[in-house]
Amino acid sequence: MVGFDDISIAALKGVELTTINSRKYEMGSMGLQILIEKIEDRAASMVNQIILQPELVIRKSCGYALHGYKSERDST
Repeated sequence: MVGFDDISIAALKGVELTTINSRKYEMGSMGLQILIEKIEDRAASMVNQIILQPELVIRKSCGYALHGYKSERDST
């Protein structure tokens, strides 16, 4: 089972849901930066295409422990 958005409850002991971190903070930060530039007319005609690579956060819900794999986060 895999979730999306890496919400904080997904990391709780007992839940430990494998998830995709969509990098919401970075998306918001970049969006605000682009908006400010457009408002200040520094990029009035500019078209932006920014691709943020999502991160796979592996936890126990994917069964990795059953096959002897360890996650980086297991040490915490």
